[in-house]
Amino acid sequence: MFRTQIRQNGVDVVYTPGFIPREVGGRLFEAVLNEAAWEQPRIRVFGREHLVPRLVAWHADGGCSYSYSGQEHRSMPWTPALQEIREIVESVHGQQHAVLANLYRDGKHGIAPHADDEAELDADAPILMVSLGAVRRFVIKHRATKERHVLRMEEGSLLEMRGLTNTVAVHGVPKTKQAVGPRISLTFRRMAALR
Repeated sequence: MFRTQIRQNGVDVVYTPGFIPREVGGRLFEAVLNEAAWEQPRIRVFGREHLVPRLVAWHADGGCSYSYSGQEHRSMPWTPALQEIREIVESVHGQQHAVLANLYRDGKHGIAPHADDEAELDADAPILMVSLGAVRRFVIKHRATKERHVLRMEEGSLLEMRGLTNTVAVHGVPKTKQAVGPRISLTFRRMAALR
């Protein structure tokens, strides 16, 4: 399996296309789309409330709540499709307690640069991102050097953000005016309380 690794100034990521075979990815995309507990939360930016420009769902082992950007997400049970993908990820990377699913319906949906560094997460465990659906650009930017790495997240690909990546860099999915279909990003996490 072909892999791309970036190791520079504390950034340590590995990108593996075809982690989930294409013939399986399409089925899983449709299943997650229909099964996940999607919601569109509001966040406060510069004193004004806005809808988050994507849909999100938090599925996890019992009791695994997760907070970011002033939002608290209580765990929803694993769906059959999310459990199937979880088992594929765990077969290579060990136990995962939770998944944050993001649904980008089109190019108007994106996520601003941020780091997955919340206290609830096991700081020693990588964040593992599985992509399903349309190809979107994923941008990693070093906080100090401002160096950027741009990856095309293909259907069925896996991105591992390891080591200090979420300390020294931010990442995001920029909006685009190009015509793009829907994409689901599944970021699997280990929780500090369950180590």
